Amino acid sequence: MANNLVCNGLDNLSAIHDVLRGRSAGLVTNPSAINRSGRAAVDVLSECCDIVAFFAPEHGIRGDLQNGVRFTDSVDIRTGKVVYALYGMTAHLTQERVEGIDAVLYDIQDVGSRAFSYLRTLAFLIQDCIELDRELIVLDRINPLGGEQYEGSLPEPEYDKRWGYGVPMRFGLTVGEYAKMVNARYFGNACRLTVIPCHNWRRDMMFDDCGLFWCNPSPNLPNPMSALIYAGAVAFGQTSVSEARGTTRPYEMFGAPFADGDRIAETLNKRNLPGVLFRPCAFTAEYNAFQKYVGGCCRGVQLFITDRRRFNSFETAMWMLETFRECCPEFEIPFQNGRCLAKTFDAVLGSADWRLGKLSTAEFIERGRREAAEFKKSNAEFLIY
Repeated sequence: MANNLVCNGLDNLSAIHDVLRGRSAGLVTNPSAINRSGRAAVDVLSECCDIVAFFAPEHGIRGDLQNGVRFTDSVDIRTGKVVYALYGMTAHLTQERVEGIDAVLYDIQDVGSRAFSYLRTLAFLIQDCIELDRELIVLDRINPLGGEQYEGSLPEPEYDKRWGYGVPMRFGLTVGEYAKMVNARYFGNACRLTVIPCHNWRRDMMFDDCGLFWCNPSPNLPNPMSALIYAGAVAFGQTSVSEARGTTRPYEMFGAPFADGDRIAETLNKRNLPGVLFRPCAFTAEYNAFQKYVGGCCRGVQLFITDRRRFNSFETAMWMLETFRECCPEFEIPFQNGRCLAKTFDAVLGSADWRLGKLSTAEFIERGRREAAEFKKSNAEFLIY
């Protein structure tokens, strides 16, 4: 590794070789796991390590599956190795699946937001490796949203394990740090866990500071800016407002056929939210996983991030939800199309209190500030950087 370059764990091949020497491994990955040269972990590690099998989380190891698509075991077209589906009904390892495997490698680019299925996959792996007596090796990756800002409330117990375990909506940890936390707090450090660290990353560095290539961790997060907004605005998924999936700007535009974009933009801009401006926009989606207004014109707002370090993903999203609800009588949770659920909306926020009117927007934001600050203080022992 170059001395002054930010590198992810995958780039530290000497450390990986040392940990795996004389042992076989299974690799949990997807296309977001690339090295500094843009090569996929699937191909890099297959060439230099004894990789017996692959395990595919949501979207598959080659990223050819859309949001929520179920799939079965298969064979990788490039390497010819078996790919076990690690999603849906087959989300766990089994004794049969790890036969001939000494250790399980995990390498996926996270997006710094609780509502992301790969965090649940990683927690399941910790549990499974304990039960099956396998070592779990996490190839760490930078948090693209940085490691200083924590946002949003902690999930209430009934929502805690839906995605990320025990973290606020924007949680400021790398996947290696998250794995250490989950192993300690949920499993009493029973997992034999090794983290191959990043190199030259600092907590004040966001993705654009690192000189790395962005490879979509999910089909609808095409750039670091969409990931930054997603950390809070993922909550729109179950509402009657489209998050512009199926356009060239998913999670940067929000609207519906019934919305008045001028009024919504004016209302939001009057709030003077830090680091963001809103402009009226219109868009037509050719695809949407939640089947929202496909082929129909939506009107609403586009976000322009003016200061990514002052921008608060969670608080901005909450005021956006409040504004759409205030300006649009047709706004509803859930969207009545058979694809959206109120309980999923609540799980994203970690609580039903805002939807049910038990807390106002300002009160829910204040709760988020308090709980995120408490979480940040409690995590010093798990930090690597």
